[in-house]
Amino acid sequence: MNWDTVINALLLITTIVSTFFAIYYKRKDFQKGIEQTIDISSNITIFTSRDAMVKYLHEMYDKALDSNDVIWGQSISGRNYGDAHGKIVSAASRGVKFKMIFNENAKAINDIAPVFLSINSAEVLYLKDNTIRMQGLSDKEVVFAVSSKTGYNAIAIRDNDIVKAVHLWFDDRFDVNKTRA
Repeated sequence: MNWDTVINALLLITTIVSTFFAIYYKRKDFQKGIEQTIDISSNITIFTSRDAMVKYLHEMYDKALDSNDVIWGQSISGRNYGDAHGKIVSAASRGVKFKMIFNENAKAINDIAPVFLSINSAEVLYLKDNTIRMQGLSDKEVVFAVSSKTGYNAIAIRDNDIVKAVHLWFDDRFDVNKTRA
């Protein structure tokens, strides 16, 4: 038996296997690192994953500074906020106000509404016709989320005129339904 041939064969096999694993893990790392946020401009960001969107929503709570700011929005189920409880309470301690609409039929599974309901500066409505997922910060920005069978995509808009228009629509919807309740 020629030991040089055996050693060369083992080195070749080791090189092939280690190359395979290096490519496999690099590819996995690349897929994981694929852009989860895409900045189209200073006024538009697209989120290609739920995690990236939720992270941005949490940052929105941090950006809300005081009683001049309002976090407003609608949620279908109230279950996809991640670990936002502390962020919400922290924003409320700075005087931030909240206006939220949740689906009536998801009341039993909603895990974030009770957090808002425990805050004096929060108003919460439950409606049956809530189909749009969005969250805004005053007239500064709004995030629209779209779910699909494969996950969430979202778009953040920071164009003041568009955000103001959406915020006015939301406030009208909120106030009309609040007076009916």
